[in-house]
Amino acid sequence: MKSEMDYETNISADQALKRLVADNITMYRKANGLTQIQLAEKLNYSDKAVSKWERGESLPDLYILMQIVDMFGITLNDLVTKQEQPKKVSKSKLNHTIVTLLSIGLVWLIAFIVYVILHMASVSMDYMVFLYSLPVAFIVLIVFSKIAKSRLWVYIAVTGLIFSVPLYSYILLLFLKNCKHFLKIFFRSFNYFMVYEKNKFKASS
Repeated sequence: MKSEMDYETNISADQALKRLVADNITMYRKANGLTQIQLAEKLNYSDKAVSKWERGESLPDLYILMQIVDMFGITLNDLVTKQEQPKKVSKSKLNHTIVTLLSIGLVWLIAFIVYVILHMASVSMDYMVFLYSLPVAFIVLIVFSKIAKSRLWVYIAVTGLIFSVPLYSYILLLFLKNCKHFLKIFFRSFNYFMVYEKNKFKASS
């Protein structure tokens, strides 16, 4: 009687393990965007074998199980224990992230080009191009984060913009103050030059 009970317990445990592995293989396959046929091709097995695994009718051998965990980037323990549904990054969200990064990168590329032009023209304080590119990058991030409805990134971008605008306003005032100083020197020099030329013209007359 006891041996019969042990046998039934073993059968029940075996079926439970098959069902658990079946559910996990199905879950990870779908999370990685694979069909049964595609998974079978990657494992060099038939799709009928994969279908049996996912129905809990049979278990893959250890070698195939190791191939599966390597393919999905998980551990063997992940296949034989109950797992929560993994979050899958949708293609549209991934594409949106790429577009956002490219747009921000474009801002810095334009800033670099402007910097090179100003540097070649010997314009003072040419480095300020990079300083003013930062709030522009934050604005771009806000726009794309609003489109993606990502509250966290909107909050981060808005916070960065709020802190950057006063800072760059102060830097701009310093820049304009220096410009005013240079303009005074220029006009004073120009005035001296005009007076000198006027006196020179009177002397020659």
